[in-house]
Amino acid sequence: MGFLAHRYPRIRRHTADQLYIKLVEGDSVNSFPHAKNLESAMVLLSEIPWEIDSASLQETINRIGDMLGIQLMEIERKGTTETFHKGRQSRGDEFESYASLVKAMDR
Repeated sequence: MGFLAHRYPRIRRHTADQLYIKLVEGDSVNSFPHAKNLESAMVLLSEIPWEIDSASLQETINRIGDMLGIQLMEIERKGTTETFHKGRQSRGDEFESYASLVKAMDR
């Protein structure tokens, strides 16, 4: 479920596709013994635009988890892709220190 909220849209899309395939296969239904609305979860997985970063995306992930009977931790329920992006921005450019090292070695 964590990968459905990943910062990269392609990973979110791929995860949704793989989860959908597992649910369609049918043998994985036993993995979700408390699944309430398996078909509704499959519809959400296939119809949601996973390329967007919004709070509604997190709400959808929470709904899918509830439908499949998956207990999400509170931090997973609150967390969004925006939270991850904010953390990355606060750290700055991860290659900045490398660039300064290259400049220092060039002198």
